[in-house]
Amino acid sequence: MLTHFDSEVTPVPSYFENALVNYCAPTLAGLKPASLMACEKAEYPNLGALAAQYTAALRAQGLRFEVVCRCAHSSLLLVYREDMLRRRLAEPAAAALLQAAGYPAGGALAEMLARLKRRIAQNADFPHEIGVFLGYPLEDVRGFQRHKGQNFKLCGYWKVYSDVERAKRCFAQYDHCRACFAGKLAQGMSITQLLRAA
Repeated sequence: MLTHFDSEVTPVPSYFENALVNYCAPTLAGLKPASLMACEKAEYPNLGALAAQYTAALRAQGLRFEVVCRCAHSSLLLVYREDMLRRRLAEPAAAALLQAAGYPAGGALAEMLARLKRRIAQNADFPHEIGVFLGYPLEDVRGFQRHKGQNFKLCGYWKVYSDVERAKRCFAQYDHCRACFAGKLAQGMSITQLLRAA
């Protein structure tokens, strides 16, 4: 699949770039440390190479693209801002929650991501601590674990168990970001151009 990172004449955005904006706009904009995107294998048979290509193109913007799960029919792509994610995982409360799930105390980002990949591969249930990586409020991550995904107060970008009004404001900000990025992409901007202009 060809992309158009810096072309003068920009073709219609690829399906991948549209999906990237739809699922990952808040991370692309620096509003959250990471986002997950499901990618069907039939559509992205060379997802690893595509992730490497986008990482190389957007490294200067602090973004990384990493496949964290390869299942029978789909894969999960983690799009993250390296510095922001490192700071998030180092927060004392976040680190404590992750240590309880078997993550190394004070582990380097690469170690934490390797552990996350193993947890995804080894568990029938998706590891709920991924919410820490995705920047969800820790009270909501704990609430999800405690209630097994039930009895939430609000459901949007995540299931909310604590501050509903804060979550609503955050969801609205994410929606606005996604709409703004999608509009720019539809006008013919490439992902790189879009991020430089953001």
